[in-house]
Amino acid sequence: MGTKARTIRHYPRMKVRGARQRRLAPIHRAWRKADGIADAFARIVKASAQSAAAMRDMAAAAIAAIDEQRDPYLEALGREEPPAEVACPTWFTWSAFGGRFDTQCAPAEGYLLDTDSDVLTDVPCPMHEAVEFYEWAWGGAYIVPTCGRCERMLHTGTALQMHELGTGLSASAECDRCGKRTWVLMRDYGGTLGDRTPEWHPGELVAAAAE
Repeated sequence: MGTKARTIRHYPRMKVRGARQRRLAPIHRAWRKADGIADAFARIVKASAQSAAAMRDMAAAAIAAIDEQRDPYLEALGREEPPAEVACPTWFTWSAFGGRFDTQCAPAEGYLLDTDSDVLTDVPCPMHEAVEFYEWAWGGAYIVPTCGRCERMLHTGTALQMHELGTGLSASAECDRCGKRTWVLMRDYGGTLGDRTPEWHPGELVAAAAE
């Protein structure tokens, strides 16, 4: 059979096949589009997973950095017993005036100097004048020093030793119930005892020596 006869004979089938391909073309395009969307979604999921992993790594690094550079306050509270004697640093990292490195002790007067304004203030030095400093900072409020170990109120007249821990201040005292020197919590009893909160005043403590 010749080429011409074969072409004529198969033409109807070719025509039907072409019509079928035209009908299936939108479906194929939809499939290709769906495959593209699936690939894009897979890339988004992969990127999200990589981002989440990166965030976890950043969080782990931040926690490791915190562990390496622990706050001195937290380290001090984790010790078994606070030191009984503390030397006055003269220049405080803690600020009594809301600034940075603006607090200096004037040992001869026992009060703090505001170095930003170069003025000797009426704020008692927490190391040299612990009693006056307590009255200045907490006197007249519903705050009673409480043992950080047994969490009971300290007896009025208990001597307090102030400590500079990082950028904050804390206090320690001899707890007669625990029989040890412990860290002191300045706990507010206004919400629980109100006017029944006992009046509290610290006892005298030997003044700390300047470095």
